[in-house]
Amino acid sequence: MLWLLVTAPGKAAPMNELSRVLSFSTAGTTKLVDRMTGLGLLERRTHASDRRVTLAALTPAGAETAVRISRLVASALRKRVVEQIGDEAFETLVRTIGAITPEHAKKWRAPENC
Repeated sequence: MLWLLVTAPGKAAPMNELSRVLSFSTAGTTKLVDRMTGLGLLERRTHASDRRVTLAALTPAGAETAVRISRLVASALRKRVVEQIGDEAFETLVRTIGAITPEHAKKWRAPENC
């Protein structure tokens, strides 16, 4: 959720959009936002043009946490993947994965019960 919000316009998104993108139920999204709000990572805002819409928005601490986590993930991937297969093989892997189109990905989507 942090990564979605850090890349969203204004670092905020409607709660229903977060539910859809993350494949969470409305209740699940609400619980997660409640927990993250309690940790000071998110805040709720009313949409400027539609007061019925609630936005989940990153706080400065949330944005900082998202950046810190992304650096940790990048470091772990480098250590566990790139260092294991080498830079050249990793570049080939990145190019290959980058060639997968959304249409290809839909064909290989995991069954709902996985």
